[in-house]
Amino acid sequence: MLKKLSDIQKAFAFTSFTLILATAFTFLLPKNTDVGLLMFVPLFVGFMMMLFTGELFSKSGWSSLGLHKFSMKGFLIGFVTPIIPIVVGYVIVWNTGLAEFTVPAELEGNIPLLLFSFVATIVITSLTKILGEEIGWRGYLLPRLQPLGIEKALFVSSFIWGLFHIAPILFSGQYHSDTNFIIFIPLFMMNLLFVGFFIGYLRFITGSIWPAVIAHGAHNVLWGFGASFTTNTDPIVAYLTGDVGIIGVIFYFIIYLVIRKDLKKRKAIGKNI
Repeated sequence: MLKKLSDIQKAFAFTSFTLILATAFTFLLPKNTDVGLLMFVPLFVGFMMMLFTGELFSKSGWSSLGLHKFSMKGFLIGFVTPIIPIVVGYVIVWNTGLAEFTVPAELEGNIPLLLFSFVATIVITSLTKILGEEIGWRGYLLPRLQPLGIEKALFVSSFIWGLFHIAPILFSGQYHSDTNFIIFIPLFMMNLLFVGFFIGYLRFITGSIWPAVIAHGAHNVLWGFGASFTTNTDPIVAYLTGDVGIIGVIFYFIIYLVIRKDLKKRKAIGKNI
C-alpha cells in the first residue's frame, strides 16, 4: 500500500504508468488491432493506483471519481457544445468547394435510421471506451492535480491527455495517418488543451464525471459522422474541421476565455469549485 503518497505524487505515478503502457501497447498490439482499446489504459492504471493506495476500498476514493453524481445541466452543456464547432466546420468546407456533402448509401432517405445510429453510437461509445478513458483522466487524475490550482490542473491534465495520443498517432497508422504530422500534432495538442480545459471544467463545477463523458463522446462520434458524409476532400480539410481542426481550436479558445473569466469571478467572491 502507498497510502502516504500526496495527491501530486499520485498524479505523477498515474501519468508515468499510463504513458508508458500506452506507448508499449502501441508497439506490442497485433497488427490491425483497434488502437481505441488503448482508451482503457487510463481506467486500468487508475484502478491499480487506487488499489495500491487503498482508495479502492474507501467510500471517499470512489466518490473522488465523480461516478455517483449526475448533473442534467452539465450533461446537456457537455452534449450540445461539441456539436457546434464540428457542424460549423463541415458546413464551411461543404459550401466552399473544399469537400462534397454525400449521404452514405445505407442512410439515404432514412432519417430515422440516421438519428438512431447517431444516438446509439454515442451511447455505446460513451459507456465503453470513453468512460474508461474519462475515469482515468477526469475521474482519477484531474482531482489529484487540484493542489496546483484549478486552472493549472485543467491545463496539465489536458496536456497529459494529449501526450497519451502521440504514440498511436505516430506509429499505429490508424489515426489521421494521411496528414502531415508536423502540422497535425501541434494542432492536435492545441485542440486537446482547450477541449480538455472545457471538459475538465464541467467535471469540476458539477462534481460529476458524466458531463465529461458525454462531451468527449459527442466530440468523437460527431466527428466520425461528419467525415462519413464528406467526400472528395481537399487535404486542407483535415486541418480545418473534424476532431482537431483550426475551427475547433478557435471555438474552444473562446470557451476557455469564458471559463477563465468565470474562474476569476468565483475566486473573487470566494466561491469554491
